[in-house]
Amino acid sequence: MFCGNCGAKIEENARFCGECGQPVSQAPVQQSGFRPAPPAKAARRPWSRKTKVITAVSVGIVGAAAVTYSIFHFTYGPSTPAKLEEKLQAAVTARDVDQLLTYLDDSNTAMRAEDRVEAFRKAFNDETAYGYESYLKDALYAAEQEAENDSDYGTDGDGDGAPVYFVKESSWRGTRWVFNVTPAEVTMEQGEDWTAGGSLETLESAQGTFDSLWPAVYSYQAKVTNPYGGSETLEGTVDLLNTSSEEIYLYDRLESGLRVEIPTFADITYTLNGKELPQAEDGDYNTLSVVPKPAELKVEAKGAYLGMPVEQSRTWEASETDDIELETLLKDSVAAQAAKLLLEANVSWTKAYNAADSSLLTGLDPDGDAYQTFSEVPETPGRQVRLVRVAVAPDNIEFYEDGVRITAEEEYAYPGTEESNSTSSNTYVITPKPGQEQQWWIRSSSRNYWVDDLFGNSESLILDNPEN
Repeated sequence: MFCGNCGAKIEENARFCGECGQPVSQAPVQQSGFRPAPPAKAARRPWSRKTKVITAVSVGIVGAAAVTYSIFHFTYGPSTPAKLEEKLQAAVTARDVDQLLTYLDDSNTAMRAEDRVEAFRKAFNDETAYGYESYLKDALYAAEQEAENDSDYGTDGDGDGAPVYFVKESSWRGTRWVFNVTPAEVTMEQGEDWTAGGSLETLESAQGTFDSLWPAVYSYQAKVTNPYGGSETLEGTVDLLNTSSEEIYLYDRLESGLRVEIPTFADITYTLNGKELPQAEDGDYNTLSVVPKPAELKVEAKGAYLGMPVEQSRTWEASETDDIELETLLKDSVAAQAAKLLLEANVSWTKAYNAADSSLLTGLDPDGDAYQTFSEVPETPGRQVRLVRVAVAPDNIEFYEDGVRITAEEEYAYPGTEESNSTSSNTYVITPKPGQEQQWWIRSSSRNYWVDDLFGNSESLILDNPEN
């Protein structure tokens, strides 16, 4: 019998044609004069070298892409909040800041800055680590709670102000969880007349402002300075674990300060260590607190008072005083000029008295009552009197709009007699001479019925009569 498909001879009881493989299910074809010709077989063309190369490359690329995708997909994680929390806790335990950065959300660009990371690394102490352990537990709990709401955040969108919260990211690689950190900032207190700058761990700021910080407990050093040469350095720690913004208060911790009382005179300026001091605009006194206190205190007063030049200075060490009244400079300057005027006027009086000639009087306002008092001289020469010295106390000077009031003492001797020297105490009012710059005269005088012993006061200014 023969195959009904190709016409080949089939063995008895064969189930398939040995030539074409066709099942022998139909009735066998008996031998006849006609035998079907077998179908023509298509000749196979061998692959060219180029085809083989292209095919191999294509298969390789597809395979490599598949492998790469698998690697990226399965290494993209952590794929759950719990796995993220586990990895972060391990990094905290190891104090491994670099590992934390691996899982930090890309939106924290400023916190990835090298200087911020280095400062955080320095601040990663036990207290900071304990804070992060708590943060991460809270973030995991929040993420699991929000997972039911299909939220991409461990808490509502921005973390609800939590220092640390978990964020879900999705891309062609799949889904993974990262963490986000709410950046913190620190400012150092600034005063009206002083400034503070310094360092926060490894960070430096002349303005005392630090931002984009990792929450942590940082050590700081604050240098407080003022324009008058005062400087003081304070150290401490600032806790940013429980707040995102903190101000470091410094004023109450400064150990030293200086109180300066500044009088207001239109034509006089005052300086402290070369820096001009502010005067009150209402003509009264201005009180300035200078903190920190400079190590050396040099105050100067320059200008003119009632036409007379004023140029006076004093210097103290910081330990010598906590309070400066700048009016003392003006009083010292006025006292020096007043003492010179009183010396000359009283010398002229002794000459007028001894010569019985009031025309010898000088330094007196001819229309003032002082002139009337001084001009009471004998009609004829008699007992002689000589001025030995005068003393004035700057603290006793009182300033008025058109003059000054000053108390002085004069010591007199009586040549040719056995009389002891006598001391007279008088209060004078001194005013400018009209139309004459840098000229004063005595307008009035009155006798005091007491003697303050200004000659025995170390603060008094004493001038001897140069004609003695």
